[in-house]
Amino acid sequence: MAGRPALSPASPDFNQRIVVPRLVQDAVWALKPWPVVVSAAGHDFTIPALPAADWLGALMTPDLDLDDVLPGLLPADEQGLFEDLLFAGKFDLTQVQDLALEAVATVSARKWWVTLRLIGCALRVWDDIGSEMAHVDADRLSLAAWLDVFFRELIMNMEKDSRSMFLAKLEMPPVGAVAAEAEEIEMTVENFLSLGE
Repeated sequence: MAGRPALSPASPDFNQRIVVPRLVQDAVWALKPWPVVVSAAGHDFTIPALPAADWLGALMTPDLDLDDVLPGLLPADEQGLFEDLLFAGKFDLTQVQDLALEAVATVSARKWWVTLRLIGCALRVWDDIGSEMAHVDADRLSLAAWLDVFFRELIMNMEKDSRSMFLAKLEMPPVGAVAAEAEEIEMTVENFLSLGE
């Protein structure tokens, strides 16, 4: 990754805009942290309004475990009820993973695979871009807003010739994920994470 060159109005690239896909599905999630309600076995469970730092703490790991999201981000009393219902067979681990991915998609305002790919990318390029992200208050911003900033920094620091391929891979639904209206997930998170990028 090359550093971002300074552009002046005299530069031939000054007026060239970087065309990026529309990844954000609901901009309201970028305004502030909001609670996320997850429904399972006839119960509503609420992940509180957490800043990006808390979500990244659960998701920005080399070995992603969606248990860190659900039930991990629930308040202690709701975690207990959630686990009791799981052990009682009211829902299964596949349903829990689907619910966790829905929560990730909601709070990040992006498809879950786009979010996980961006966060995985942040892990890989942190040595190059981490200092530029230091001005971003991850303990105050929502995950959606943090991803907005990171995505812009990433694209601006990327070699021009690499952008198109990167953006195409970023948006591509994982094999087995139905990208139609229902977006029913037919593959496990482990299989998705094991896909080569």
